[in-house]
Amino acid sequence: MDEIFASNSNQYFKSKAREVLKRSYWTSFFALLILGILSSVYMLGSYLPITAMYVTTIKTISLTILFLVSSLVYTLLVGYPLQVGEKRFLMLNRYYRADLKEIFSGFRAGKFFNRIKVLFLRDLFCFLWLLPAAALEVFLLIQFKTTPQRLVNLVALLPAIPAFIKMYSYFMIPYILAGNSAITAKRAFEISVQTMKGEKFNLFTLRISFIGWYYLSNLLCGIGVLFLNPYIKAAEAEFYDTLRQKAIRLGICTKEELDADIAGHIEAYEQAIAMERQARTAAFQLKEVDTKPCPFCGVQLSGKPLFCPYCGGNIIEKESETKKARLEELEQNGIKALLDDKELYGKASMLWRSYGIASCISFLKGQAKELGLQDIEITEEDVKNLLEEPNEQ
Repeated sequence: MDEIFASNSNQYFKSKAREVLKRSYWTSFFALLILGILSSVYMLGSYLPITAMYVTTIKTISLTILFLVSSLVYTLLVGYPLQVGEKRFLMLNRYYRADLKEIFSGFRAGKFFNRIKVLFLRDLFCFLWLLPAAALEVFLLIQFKTTPQRLVNLVALLPAIPAFIKMYSYFMIPYILAGNSAITAKRAFEISVQTMKGEKFNLFTLRISFIGWYYLSNLLCGIGVLFLNPYIKAAEAEFYDTLRQKAIRLGICTKEELDADIAGHIEAYEQAIAMERQARTAAFQLKEVDTKPCPFCGVQLSGKPLFCPYCGGNIIEKESETKKARLEELEQNGIKALLDDKELYGKASMLWRSYGIASCISFLKGQAKELGLQDIEITEEDVKNLLEEPNEQ
């Protein structure tokens, strides 16, 4: 399966992420902040086993077990749905400014326990892949008690490499669940594993490319990471979208398998964009309809060109001469010269019939001012006499 990313793909994902965040940075910031606070609740339980290593009273051990169990339950019933909600928010936020409530979409009825089951299996498989590394570390600590801890950790890290590779293979699973909560665990794993072939290193390099930003964020006592997080998550969402297109293109899955739950949102957005484009096109076409003939060759021209592109005539100079001649004629003959223009005569007649003679007089004065005649006197009698005459006049 060939790779789909170019060597500069990281810059591409980051630039796309910046485009998204230009319109929705603070929405993304608060969404991820809320998710971070809620996620940290069940992460606190992971620190208790470390405490139990130093304080081994029955009360402390019992408390640790209680927190571990409650942390597991919280992860299953709250943490996993929040993961799905986060991915759904990020996916929809690519198209428009997603609502904050989307981060809780993982709790919606319909396939709630299917989401939990699939994500639990993902973490279970990752844990099983880590067991050899954990077993090796315990063995080294028992057999070589004098061996430095850092060396033990380094040696034990080698069997953990396949586990990290598997974690990257499962990268797409929460996104797939966000797009289709009814998908089976087997199918979700198949799509993610097959699509990530040849792309795991690309994901690794994308994440590593933010290391400089992490160092800068830590200068603010770690608080800067909160402001960096939307950028990283948006870039990973762009990475997933490219993987999604790859999976559909290569026939690994269908669009319906990935977008069943969000297809309506995407279609509504695309329809709105299509309608906006149609409106812009119609406005442009209407603007183009407002044409006038070249005073030299008679070809219809749109806009206000300085020179005719067909005959090369100086349109501005010609219009200036025409305007000057019309102004002289107006000064001599008054409103009668103004109404010699048949098009203007027709508009004046229509205004008189539809809105009354006052509107007609106001229109004629405005036309005279455009030609440079500021103080022309136009009476109702003049208009009645001139507009009653035949069009040939």
